[in-house]
Amino acid sequence: MVRQHDQLGDFLLATPVFHALKTRYPGCRLGVMVRGYFAQTLANNPDVDEVLVWKPSGGWNPRNVLDYVLNLRSGWDLAVVLNDVSHSFTSDVVAALSGAEWIVGSAARPFPGTRRNFFYNIEVPRVDGLRHQTLRNLDIIRPLRASSSDASPHMYMSAAEKAQARGTLLSLGWDPSQPAVGLHLGAGKAGNRWPPGRFAALARRLEGRGVQVVVTWGLNEDDLSHSFRSHFEGKAIYAGAPPLRALGAVFQALSAMVVNDTGMMHLAAACGAPLVAVFGPTAPEEWCPLGPRFLSVRGAEDSVGTVSVEQVWEALRTLLP
Repeated sequence: MVRQHDQLGDFLLATPVFHALKTRYPGCRLGVMVRGYFAQTLANNPDVDEVLVWKPSGGWNPRNVLDYVLNLRSGWDLAVVLNDVSHSFTSDVVAALSGAEWIVGSAARPFPGTRRNFFYNIEVPRVDGLRHQTLRNLDIIRPLRASSSDASPHMYMSAAEKAQARGTLLSLGWDPSQPAVGLHLGAGKAGNRWPPGRFAALARRLEGRGVQVVVTWGLNEDDLSHSFRSHFEGKAIYAGAPPLRALGAVFQALSAMVVNDTGMMHLAAACGAPLVAVFGPTAPEEWCPLGPRFLSVRGAEDSVGTVSVEQVWEALRTLLP
């Protein structure tokens, strides 16, 4: 299994493929090739037997390249390349270097000037029209007669990680007997960020209904925290910007999340946190995680700035106990 795309959300939306293959071929050895940053998302995943990290830790010197290729060629029968959003030539090469007899990939993005991807034995036609990205990933393994009734992303937290997150929240004043909603302020793209003032207005509404407010943000996003605090004078639990898995465990401990269209939306969903996602430029029909407790609201003219507090609250209230 090769997934080289650089976006966290894109990677997590591919995780249902792992479960589908393990369900169809329960005795298989399933390895996943990822970039180093994403390897941590596969810890404790019961469907993944081996995590292969792209790029040797010591760099690309001749000795490391040889060791890397020999390591890669460890008895794989089939390689699946999950490229749909973009075409990664590197992923195709890695699949070929694996020594797998069969390579499966999407026919969506052939090389310029060609009609097919010559790396693949099996090219899977792309379904036309608007289609969720998870379903597009699952389409690629359809010729293998593999499917899954659960199209939700999954990331598995250990008992220790869950306990540590609860301990952190308790130290900040969290009461686990009362509902608590997380507000994640950040997003990598400025156009995907719901204004901090709207988050603050939602926090006031939650506080008025006796719901605890837990605020998080991303690395290098302290300015969003400052802006939120300038609009909100009530009581909130500021959990900051912990590392990825610690943040996921915090999300999992809460009653629900409100997030922007960003990688942390997918992280929250993969950890099983009910959520409302605020969308602007991108289509939630393609990118909002699939599942009955993952909801989306989208602004007029595809702008997050037009999403009202009332819209988010009406969606959020359906998720709260």
